Amino acid sequence: LLTDARRDARVADSGELVVLADQDRSKWNRAQIAEGERLLEQALLAGRPGPYQLHAAIAAGHSCADSAETTDWRQIAALYGALLRYEPTAVTEANRAVAVAMAEGPGRGLAVLDALGADPQLTRWPQFHIARAELLALAGRRTEAAEAYGAALSLAMPAPERAHIERRRAALLNLLGDENAQIYQAVREQILAEGNAAGEWLRPYALSDDPLLRRRVQEILWHVDKQTGDNRF
Repeated sequence: LLTDARRDARVADSGELVVLADQDRSKWNRAQIAEGERLLEQALLAGRPGPYQLHAAIAAGHSCADSAETTDWRQIAALYGALLRYEPTAVTEANRAVAVAMAEGPGRGLAVLDALGADPQLTRWPQFHIARAELLALAGRRTEAAEAYGAALSLAMPAPERAHIERRRAALLNLLGDENAQIYQAVREQILAEGNAAGEWLRPYALSDDPLLRRRVQEILWHVDKQTGDNRF
């Protein structure tokens, strides 16, 4: 009930997927949520906690919050931690990592996810890469985030989810393009001011993992070499 109560908000009128944080919570079925909470309370009073009650409690933690920001992520992380006793899987741990990230910062969640990266089963799960991408983006590591989205897109997933991830990745790449243009302009101005002396400062950028930034900086260094006759760069 608690999960099904969000059904009408999961897909936009255009057919596009709407993730939990972006859902219009006024579309959630409040009667179903209230009934789900009542049943959960009855189950908890029985004093026999198990995986079903924990899954329901996690769903309630999301459904009872007024917004993603006011969600009690520490409680949800603790519930996933308890769920690991019954379902000690990499998927459960990955979900816990996201909750930890929301409660304590993306770095803490990424540490958990990266520790799971050696599991070949998990790396075939698109949600693992999507979770990494989201946390990397929150941490400001946009190039790595775009790569993680790309890894997710290389795997099978429903069409609405694929379209959503493609949009998220495209938005990241646009941001990266803007950032690189700003760096390019700053570098160009420094070259004009300092001439060849700026070459050493530029070298790390010429080895960047970002192909657009790498190409632009290499072009600048080529012009430095041509103008100064210094072929160190």
